[in-house]
Amino acid sequence: AKTNYAAIKLVSKALTGYTRTMYVKKTAPRIHTIKYDPIANRHCLFVEENKRKI
Repeated sequence: AKTNYAAIKLVSKALTGYTRTMYVKKTAPRIHTIKYDPIANRHCLFVEENKRKI
């Protein structure tokens, strides 16, 4: 059976190269959220980088 979840990569917009990975439903809208970036030593905006395969 196929899964309903996709692994996505969240990339920091602080241009530090730091990424986070999370699982979301394939039908969910694209993610943009504020999380902690340890390289920038502050909270930054993270946006979804890769395209999802449905």
